[in-house]
Amino acid sequence: EKELSERFACSLITVRRALDELRRERRIERISGRGSFVTAPPIERDLAALTSFTEEMEARGLSPETSLVAARAGTADPQVAEYLELEPGTATIEVERLRSAGGQPLVLETVHLPAARFPGLLETDLAHESLYGLLAERNGVSLVRAREAIEPILPTKREAELLGQGPRRPALLIELVAFTGDGVPVEFCRGVVR
Repeated sequence: EKELSERFACSLITVRRALDELRRERRIERISGRGSFVTAPPIERDLAALTSFTEEMEARGLSPETSLVAARAGTADPQVAEYLELEPGTATIEVERLRSAGGQPLVLETVHLPAARFPGLLETDLAHESLYGLLAERNGVSLVRAREAIEPILPTKREAELLGQGPRRPALLIELVAFTGDGVPVEFCRGVVR
C-alpha cells in the first residue's frame, strides 16, 4: 500500500479504497499478513444464449480444451427419460467430457442424447469436435434454446478429483435441457462446475 501510495502520489486511504474495490470485483485477493495478489478473472456465462463451450471460451480469449472421459451406449434412467421425453430404458448415448479453459479444469459434463436420433455418433471424434457441430452436420439437428437449472452442491470424490479440487469445496450443478426449433428436447446435460 505504501509503495502504491508513493508511486501514484496519493494517500494511503485512496490506495486502500482502490484495493477494496478490486477485491470486490474479484480481481485481487487480500491475504492478511502477506499482501494483495492478482487473481484469475471469473468466467461468466451468458444464460440467454445457447452457445457451445468452445465458442464461449474463445469469445473470452481463453483456450478451450476437452478431454473425453467416456463415450458409451446407455439407457435412459427415469430422470433422463423425463427430460428427453422418452420411455425409461430407451437407448441413449452418454458422453462424459472434462472441459478446461486456460489450462484449468472447469466443467465435468455428462451429456445424454436419444440414440435412435443420432446413429453412429459414438464413432466420431467427440474429444476434438464440437458436439453441437456434429449434431448439426451429421444429423441436421440444430439446438436453438435451452432450459437450465443451477444449484450449489458438494461434488463426489470422483468429480472433485477430475476437477482438481477438494471434495469438501462446493461446486455448481448445472442441468441443461436443449431443444430443437420445433420444441423437441434432444440433449440433457449434467455439468459439475468448479
